[in-house]
Amino acid sequence: MSVRSLHNRDGFTLIEVVVATAILASAAAALAQLLATASVQSARNRHALTATIAAQSKLQQLRAVRWTTTVDGLTASPLRSLLEDTAGCVDYPEPYVRRWSISRRDPLDPDTFVLQVCVFRTTGRQAVPDACVGTVRARRP
Repeated sequence: MSVRSLHNRDGFTLIEVVVATAILASAAAALAQLLATASVQSARNRHALTATIAAQSKLQQLRAVRWTTTVDGLTASPLRSLLEDTAGCVDYPEPYVRRWSISRRDPLDPDTFVLQVCVFRTTGRQAVPDACVGTVRARRP
């Protein structure tokens, strides 16, 4: 066997094949993890968007209540109406629980209310809402 034939190899050694396979397997595992994370985040974003739309919808309903010299339909809510199901301040659009609160901005100002709506998922009944929106409503003179 000559010296020239030792340097002229036409294929890969077993070590080179194992190293290349390990690199490819690591890249495939990283890509699979990235796809799984993206899928979970997409589902969370979809829930957050749906909850925000449900909250904004109820807020618009509350803003649309007729308000004349007496408050027709806007009455102050109990203090814990955003934290627990309170009659008159909760509804259940599946798969959510929607709670709202109507409070005076200032006890001495009868013409300004703070409206808040929070939406929670019905599954799990977590204490953290999926979405909360709020606004201030004032009566025009």
